[in-house]
Amino acid sequence: MVLEILSRNNALQVGHVKEYIVEWISKQKSLIEANERSIVVNEQRIEQMEREMDDLANKVQVFQTNKCFACKSALQLPAVHFLCKHSFHVHCFEEYSGTRPDQCPACAGGGDGSGESSGRQPPSKGPTANYQRFRSELADSTDTIALISKYIGEGAFD
Repeated sequence: MVLEILSRNNALQVGHVKEYIVEWISKQKSLIEANERSIVVNEQRIEQMEREMDDLANKVQVFQTNKCFACKSALQLPAVHFLCKHSFHVHCFEEYSGTRPDQCPACAGGGDGSGESSGRQPPSKGPTANYQRFRSELADSTDTIALISKYIGEGAFD
């Protein structure tokens, strides 16, 4: 656009905007280099994920968890095991899973995929208790949009 403006005015020369053009090209080069680094990192992450998926599909998975993630007591049968290595008593899983019985409640509640619990307690029974828990978390939250998004993602408003 700058060069187009220069071409319309005979009094202006490229030398007048040389520093601007050099700076703009330098910024673009920096962006390209940052994008190339990001591409390399993402390709490495994809390769790691593909190796993990291959391991999950083709290798034996050993579950050595001996405590229920929800109640922290000794794990007894029947139990529910997830590939993220979290395990639950069936009755704890039913209470803790809330609206998403097809996902690990510890990972789904954390939201970051790290497998760490977000510190949330198992959801209480009944809509009033859930509403009160939501209001309490909302009052303590520093990022209300993220909290509301998390609840929407968990299907709390369905």
